[in-house]
Amino acid sequence: MLRKASALLIALAVVGTACSSDKKSDTTTPAGGTTASGDTLIIATDLPLQGANADASKDTNNAIELLLEQAGGKAGAFNVAIKAYD
Repeated sequence: MLRKASALLIALAVVGTACSSDKKSDTTTPAGGTTASGDTLIIATDLPLQGANADASKDTNNAIELLLEQAGGKAGAFNVAIKAYD
């Protein structure tokens, strides 16, 4: 449960930060596992997708995807996507 809340807060912080910025750059690497390339922000997760914690990790990634879907996949002028790593 704590992981879910933490991942969701990170995603919200990234989306909120992107929405509040008027500046664009070709490549940025802020804390929180995001990069910007052109007009697309990538939110990266590094949660275990195998083993005992796989279900919780899948739920966390699904929660982030739902948040992005509800935001229309956008944060200000940026498109936002999630990339899950194991």
